[in-house]
Formats: sequence, C-alpha cells, structure tokens
Amino acid sequence: MLHEIMFHASPKLKVSFVSMSPAKAANKKAVNAATSNGAGAPTEELTIDQLAQRTGMTVRNIRAHQSRGLLPAPVVKGRIGYYDERHIARLDLIQQLQAGGFNLTAIQRLVERAEETGDNIGDLRNLVLTPFAEEPSEVMTLAELAEQVGEIDSRMIKQSIELGFAIPLGDDRYEILSPTLMRAGVQAIQLGISIEVLLAVFKKVSDHTRAIAEVFTKMVDDGIVRPEEKQGLPPESFPRVVSAIEGLRPLATETILASFRVNMDQAAEDAFGKILTRIAKEDLKDSGTSKRSGRRSRGR
Repeated sequence: MLHEIMFHASPKLKVSFVSMSPAKAANKKAVNAATSNGAGAPTEELTIDQLAQRTGMTVRNIRAHQSRGLLPAPVVKGRIGYYDERHIARLDLIQQLQAGGFNLTAIQRLVERAEETGDNIGDLRNLVLTPFAEEPSEVMTLAELAEQVGEIDSRMIKQSIELGFAIPLGDDRYEILSPTLMRAGVQAIQLGISIEVLLAVFKKVSDHTRAIAEVFTKMVDDGIVRPEEKQGLPPESFPRVVSAIEGLRPLATETILASFRVNMDQAAEDAFGKILTRIAKEDLKDSGTSKRSGRRSRGR
C-alpha cells in the first residue's frame, strides 16, 4: 500500500503547489478540516453547482468522487443537498494529491483508513508531499542562463525541461527547480565539461538516484506496511507508518552520502590510476620514437 501511495509523486510537485489558483488559495484555509476528522462546524452551505464553481471542478467529477466514497454525503434539506467547508477542503486535498501523481484508488484507501481509525490524513500527506529539503527555486531569463552556462540552444533547453531541471514560464523565463544543481553544472562547465556531456551525466544521476529512492521506499513498504496489512491494519499501525516515513528521509540521506563517499574515493583512485598508466605509456612511446629518430639522424 505505502509503495503505491507514497512514491508516484510527480518531480514537478513543488510547482503544482506554487502555481495555485486564487480559488484554490482560498480553499487551502479549509484543508485541515478535510485532513483531520475532528472538523469544526460548517459556516457555509453550498449546492453542488456552487461547490463546483468554488472548487473549479465539474459537477460530474464531484458526484464521481462522492460515489467512490472520497467525499462525504451532503446534508439534505428538502430535496436539495448542501455542502460546506469540509467538502471544499476534501476536494482541494484530492486535487493536491492528484497533482502529485496519486491515483484515485490510493487516495480512496487513505481516506477510508482515516475514517475507520480516526487517523489524520494530513500527517501522512504532509510527510509524503513535503520535499526532502526546502530549496527555493529561482526564475531566470534565457539571457541570464546563457551568462551562467554559456551558449544555449533549443535542444539543450528542451532536454533540461524533460529532465525536470527547468520549467518554462513564458517570455523566455524559466524556473530553475534546483539552483544548487545549476551551480554544480556551472562549476563543471568552468572545468571544461561541455553542456552536452553534463546533461547526459545529470540524466544518469537522476535515473540512478530515482532507482535508489525506490529501493528505500520499497524497504519501508515490505518491512513495515505490508506486515501491518497482514495483521489487519490495527489502529496503532498508522502512527508507526508515519514514523517510518519520517525516519526514512534522514536514513536514506545518510546512507547514500556515506556510500557515495566510499565509492567516489574508489572510483577516483581507479580512474586516475588508469589515467597515469596511460600517460606513462604515451611518454615511453614518445621517448622511444624520439630515440630512434636521433639514431637515424646520427647514422646519416
């Protein structure tokens, strides 16, 4: 369950939250009512059409969410169903999770589990959706990027966007999701590495780190969540799952850094040993060629 719920988040998740519409920004105040089962008294009554207008969703989608059990039933007065802030907040939560790559089945399981046990959906949601480290993105023009990394063509821009390093904002402006990664790239370029080679390396690093992340998340899923499922998911299991996810972040970071230091040292030693051996062979070859040329000159 956890592997399904946690780790299908989009790499562009941060942007989906930053680019929040005014309607969603207003609705965000009510999110705690949806993520906590101790919701307060409703302050507003809305028909389903008004709810659709407020949340930016279609009436059809709202009814579909309700039929799946994702949305509580409205309060019926006469023959009309009325919705309140709890429904607004729940729909906003669903939209946020969908924007992060969660499918409706995973969201439904979270909601059902919380309603059965009184757990707070927000605890797990915040842990899963909160980035590892809050690194503010930077907005730069194409000219400013060129000043940093040199000449940039359309192919390089497209590749950077596909890798999730940059997001086009229009008017030749781009949001750089990781300025730290960009600065590392600038340093590599200053050392003489071409942008083409650098992007290829970044692609490999991204692929490998994604695979490593999946190994760690699967470890928590197989080692903690699935055994809890076999026990019928007792009420005390949810705090243990939340605690496991919370502990996963520093554990993964420390493990990866420690392993990388060891492997980088070994790889550098092996690589530079081969380089020195190759240079020595070239020097001996050049020296031998020079001596033979000198002997031929003296013979004449």
